Amino acid sequence: MRMKRICLAVMAAVIMVLSPVIPVWEEADADDPAEPAASEPKQYMYAITTDENNVNITKVRASENGSALEVVSKARTAGGASNISGFWDFDRTTGMGPFNSFYAAINIEKGSEYDNGEAMLSSAAGAVAFVLDPYDLSKTLNGTTFEGTYNIMLVIPTVYWKATSTNLYLSSSPSYAAGSSTVSGMKAYAHTATGADGVESVYPYIAIGVYEASVSDGRMLSVSGATPKADATNNQFKSYADALTPAPGSDYQQWNFYQWTLYKMMAYTVMGTKNSQYMLGLGPVYNSSASETGLADSAGPYADSTSSYSKLFIENSWGSMAEFVGDACFCNRTLYAGNTLGGQTISDHHHPKVARAILPSSGWTGAAYSNSAFWDLPKSDGGTVFGFSEPGDQVWSNIGWCSLRVGGFWAIGPSSGVSCLDGCDSLSFLYTNIGSRLAYVMAADAVSATFEESGLRYRTMSEDAVSLIGYAGSPVNVSVPGTVAYGGHEFDVASVGYKAFYGCSTIESVDLGSVNVVGTKAFANCASLASLTIPGSVSKVGPYAFYGCEALQSLEMPGEGVLVCSGAFGMCTGLESASFTGSGVAIGTKAFYGCRSLASLDLSGVSKIGVKAFPYCNGLTEIIISGTVSSVGEYAFYGCASLASVVIEDGVASLARSAFSECRAITSLVVGSGLESVGPNAFYGLAFRDAGGEALDPTAENLRGHAFAGSSMVLDLVS
Repeated sequence: MRMKRICLAVMAAVIMVLSPVIPVWEEADADDPAEPAASEPKQYMYAITTDENNVNITKVRASENGSALEVVSKARTAGGASNISGFWDFDRTTGMGPFNSFYAAINIEKGSEYDNGEAMLSSAAGAVAFVLDPYDLSKTLNGTTFEGTYNIMLVIPTVYWKATSTNLYLSSSPSYAAGSSTVSGMKAYAHTATGADGVESVYPYIAIGVYEASVSDGRMLSVSGATPKADATNNQFKSYADALTPAPGSDYQQWNFYQWTLYKMMAYTVMGTKNSQYMLGLGPVYNSSASETGLADSAGPYADSTSSYSKLFIENSWGSMAEFVGDACFCNRTLYAGNTLGGQTISDHHHPKVARAILPSSGWTGAAYSNSAFWDLPKSDGGTVFGFSEPGDQVWSNIGWCSLRVGGFWAIGPSSGVSCLDGCDSLSFLYTNIGSRLAYVMAADAVSATFEESGLRYRTMSEDAVSLIGYAGSPVNVSVPGTVAYGGHEFDVASVGYKAFYGCSTIESVDLGSVNVVGTKAFANCASLASLTIPGSVSKVGPYAFYGCEALQSLEMPGEGVLVCSGAFGMCTGLESASFTGSGVAIGTKAFYGCRSLASLDLSGVSKIGVKAFPYCNGLTEIIISGTVSSVGEYAFYGCASLASVVIEDGVASLARSAFSECRAITSLVVGSGLESVGPNAFYGLAFRDAGGEALDPTAENLRGHAFAGSSMVLDLVS
């Protein structure tokens, strides 16, 4: 392997000496704004293996998309967030992390559709407005710093789980095949809720508040920069959650026992240990007063605690306050827990008894249940240890009816942790060190509504607009309608979404109607697409939108200010003509890379030609760089082997490095008087001579305002 690497390195060095080679890999154009990421959930199964008493985690294994389970991390021997396996990192492009979870800003009330110029995914109350940057929750995934007040929550698609005596399996589906091993019978305990009609339903998402709950206008919130509420009863916290306006089919509540259990499982999975204190440190555990939320917004999903915060998916999960759990209570150490949509009032004592779930009186976990429904609930006492040496739960349970509180609370100092739980009387008594946390049981429409009409699938973007996201069957001629009706409301079809028709081999023609945006890879690799109608309404053609559409022959783009992003028409090998007749068109990196049949190119409406925009377009014999073009990017026309005539009009100010490198067929070059800079190797492969036949460097000073003609890769000054 070492010898192979040396040989490859030597070969690369030789090639670089011989010519300024254009890289052929795909990369983002720095001038292209970020494309809104589309979530592509993974199919997964994670397996936590414990010792025989289910106290110590010995290893964590993972499978994605059907692969065999492989060890991600072994038993933890060192603390600190830096010791979390990189396998659990959140993706900075999609925002998605382990368990397909992602952070979102959810509208508390109806939004304005735009926030600082970025369009919301939905402006409806209770719907996701933005997917957030997991490493800076003050910004959207596209980098927009949003204003106003939103519920900031960790959204978790349905998780199914099942426990054996020494293994806990968590998966994206109730039955999962990891290589040759299949685990079946997993249940979605945290995502299952009972409605008012008594019917249980499995919901596609739940969300957990990133912050300990604050209260404003009588509503429970999960917002940054607030003081958590700590002087209310459990029933009052429920009423604050009930005061929020959910999306249709969804419901807010306090987080309940099963949601807390799922969170605890998620924490253990990435931590590789049950000892949260040893993992991230004490943080604000000794503080007896409520802290300000949002102090860890830019700390990432996992952060070693400081005196002000701790973070493990959610903030302050064992910080200054414990948190009431809704829909659950204890009586004589027996657990009663439900999962009712919206939750039930604690004092009603209507929660179902959880069979065989009996807590010890107090102390560290000496052993824990492996029962699937209440995995890791302590079942025997260990010695009380005030330190970081013991893993798992600390439990304090009272006699008689009492509420359940979880997480860290300052009274027992370093014994507190993500899995710490306590029975306490909160039916009327007010505690100053117990708060709560918002949860949200979400129907699909809370993230965005999807529906199908006439064989095309759509997703709502706002109250007035939808995106075309897919299709059914084998479409041949696609005509995107201007509007579409759903739920008694008419929506504008504003965009074609990410990979909406990716690889559809049957499409022969597309009329984009009146859309504004064509998303990333929307029609990529549609090999039979021969006819394309782009309306003047289109302002952006996303990265690789029509990449590899080899049957496409002509392109006309009439819109004003259109951004043609990276690779948008790359490798459209049958494309013969392209024209841009509107003004202000910006052509991005590799937009027409490898369009070898392109013979006619009208750049009259173009303002910028990006890096490697038209390399290897061997059908081009002549081009006119319009005076509207301010700059021609690096390698823009690299290797256009048949290009014979080039006219650079007066308005063009700069030619970047290797702009016309390896265009050895040029016999006529006319350069306008406005050229100010010419990069290295801009005309590599050509030689220039002045009127006296002396060699001439192709600098801006020597080229501007002149015409050159010649043959055999030698151009002479003629005027």
